[in-house]
Amino acid sequence: MKIGIEATTVGTRTTGTNRYLACLLEQLNNTENTVITFQPPEKNFLINDLAKRISKKLYRNFRLKNEMENSGIDCAIFPDYYMPRNFKKPSAIIIHDLSFISHPQFYPKKFTAFYNYMIRETLRETPVIVTISEHTKKNICKYLRVKEENISLLQGYSKLNNVSGKLNITNSGSSPYFLFVGHIEPRKNLHFLIEGFLRWKERHLVDYKLKIVGELWIKSSSTLSLINKYKNHPDIEFTGYVSEQDLQRIYQNAAAFIHTSFEEGFGFPVLEAMHYNLPVLCSRNIATEEISKPNSIVIDPSNSLSYYNGLERLSDLIQSESKINYNIKYSPALMKSQLDELLDTLDFKVRKKYKSKMPEAKTNEEALEKTLIYSSLFNSGIRNEKLHQQIFDLCMTKKDMNNTLLCLSSQGIVKQHGGFTFLNNAEAGYYKIKSGTKKIDKLKLIRLLRFLKKIPFISSISFSGGTTHYGAENHDDLDLFIISKPYTVYIVYLIIHIYSLIFKARKELCANYLIDETNLEINHSYDPYTAHQIISLQAFKNCKLLNRFWKENEWVKNFFPNFEIKNERYKKPVKIYIVFKPLNKILLFCYRYFYRQQLLKLEQNNSLKLNEHCIKLHTNDHSTKIIAEFEKVWKDYCCNKVMTENPAAEDEKVYNFSLK
Repeated sequence: MKIGIEATTVGTRTTGTNRYLACLLEQLNNTENTVITFQPPEKNFLINDLAKRISKKLYRNFRLKNEMENSGIDCAIFPDYYMPRNFKKPSAIIIHDLSFISHPQFYPKKFTAFYNYMIRETLRETPVIVTISEHTKKNICKYLRVKEENISLLQGYSKLNNVSGKLNITNSGSSPYFLFVGHIEPRKNLHFLIEGFLRWKERHLVDYKLKIVGELWIKSSSTLSLINKYKNHPDIEFTGYVSEQDLQRIYQNAAAFIHTSFEEGFGFPVLEAMHYNLPVLCSRNIATEEISKPNSIVIDPSNSLSYYNGLERLSDLIQSESKINYNIKYSPALMKSQLDELLDTLDFKVRKKYKSKMPEAKTNEEALEKTLIYSSLFNSGIRNEKLHQQIFDLCMTKKDMNNTLLCLSSQGIVKQHGGFTFLNNAEAGYYKIKSGTKKIDKLKLIRLLRFLKKIPFISSISFSGGTTHYGAENHDDLDLFIISKPYTVYIVYLIIHIYSLIFKARKELCANYLIDETNLEINHSYDPYTAHQIISLQAFKNCKLLNRFWKENEWVKNFFPNFEIKNERYKKPVKIYIVFKPLNKILLFCYRYFYRQQLLKLEQNNSLKLNEHCIKLHTNDHSTKIIAEFEKVWKDYCCNKVMTENPAAEDEKVYNFSLK
C-alpha cells in the first residue's frame, strides 16, 4: 500500500507526540509499504514560533486534504487526534489522551472547544480509531461512546535508553536531585509537586533538590505565577527545554523520578526513567501507573498525605540501593506487531473487503447453501429471478446454478415454492411472518409514491429492506433508499418529515437512508449485511442513477460476484445546487440537535449517521447481530458437513445443525 502520514510535528521541539511519531515512522519504514509524509514547507519569513504554529494549523486544516488526495495514496494515518473534514480515503486517527474533555479546566476554552469539535467531526467519517494505552482506551469509550472492540492499541517505546545500564546518583559532587520531565502546564500539577516536595524536605532535612525539565507550554496565570515564585529558589531548578543529549545526562544522574500529573495518555518521561532504572513515583489510575506497575510508587495527585507517604517510600528505596527490575514490555517488537494488525485493517478498507474469519464457499453447492442460510436468518426465501445475483463467494452461470438446485432439491436441502427458493426448515417461518403482516392501504401507498416522485430535489428512489423482499403491497411500511440532488439531502428529509406528520404517515413512510449525488459510495462498512442491502435495492425512480450508485460500490462483488452492474456513462451532478448548501447545513445542525440523544448512543456504531451528504436513521440496526449470527451458523454448518461426510473424524460425536 501507499500510506500517507501527517507529520506536521516533525522538525519541532521533541514532545511526547513527537517521540511517538518518530517511533511510528521508524516502524512504518520497516514495512514493505510506501510511506509518504505530509508537512507544510518551511518558509524563511516565519521567524517566530507563533507564526510557524499558525502556518501549520492552516496547512493541516485547509491544504493537507487536497495534497493527500492528489498524491495517489491508498490510505492515511493522522497521529494527532483529528483529520481534515470530508477526507474520503481509508484512514486511522491516533488519540493520545482526552484530557481536554476529562479536565477542561486546565485548558483555554477555545482550545477545548476546537478539539472537541474536530475529534467528533472526525469520528463521523468512521476512521480506524487508535490509541496508545489501555487508560486512554477506557476514556474514549467513556467520553466518546466508542465500543472497546472498535479501538486499536498502537503503543510507542523509548528511544532514550541507558547505554551503560548503571545508575549514577551524583554528578561531580553536586547534590542529588529528584527529576520531573514534561511540559509546564496546569494538567501536570506542578504546584502540588513542588510544594509537597519542599514540605517533605523541610521536615526531613534531606539534601535532595528538585529539577524540572521542560518548556512552558500553556501561559496561564497559574503557570506563570509558579515560575515566578520558584525560579530563584535554591532547591528548585527550572532548566527549560533541553537537547536530547543533555536530557540523557540529566536522567543518568538523577536520584529518582516524580510525576504527579492529573492526566496522561501514555507518559514517555516515566518510560524513559524506567529505562534508566530510576525509582518512579507517579499518579494512580492514569496511564503512567499502567506502564510502570508493579514497580512504581503510586499516589493520589490531589492528596498531600498520599504524596508525603510516597516520598517517604521513595527515599527509603533510594537509601536501600535496591536494584529495580522493571519489566518493560514497550518495545519496537510490540509496536510492530500492533502496527501489522492496524495495516491489515486499513488494507481491508482499501480493498473494500470485510475482515472476517468466516470460511468462503468452495463449491457451487456450498455457495447456494450459504446464500440460503443467510436469507433464512430473516425467515425468508429468495425470489427465483434474484437468486443468481445474490449467490455468495462463487461466480457461476445460471445453468450451473439450476443444475446445483436440482441436486440440492433431490437431497431435500432446498425447496422451491411460489416463486421463492428457501431452505427446507425455513418455509414455515417465512410464510408465517408474511401472512401475519399488516399491509399498507393501497390508496395510501399510491398517494405516498406519487408525492415522493414529485419532489424536485429527489434524483432517485429505490425500495429497500422488507419492501424489496416482500413487495410494497405485502409489507407493513415503505422502506426507501433515496438519492437527492447535491447539497439537498436535509431539504428532502424535511419535506418528507412535514408531509408524514400532516398526513399521519410516519409509521408507513420509512425514508431512513438518504444520500446525495456527490456522496454515492457507502464506506462506513464493507460487510456482507451492507452489501446484501445494496444489491437488494429495487429502483422505483431513475434506475440509471441506481446503477451509478452500484458502480460506485463495486466492492459488493467481493461477496456477490454474479451481481451485474452496467457500464454506462453518467452526467456529472449539476453545480447550481450548491446554492442550497447553506440551508442544508442549517438543517443538518437542527436535526443533529433533534436527534442528539440517539446520536450519543448510536453514532459510533454506524446505526445513525448525520453528515452533510448522508442521513442514516436506523435506530434499531441489527447488522452486527446478524453478521455474528451468520458467521456462527455458517461455521456450524461447515463443521456439520465435514462430520457427516467423514464420521470417523471425531468418534461418537453427533452434530445437530439448526437455524433456529
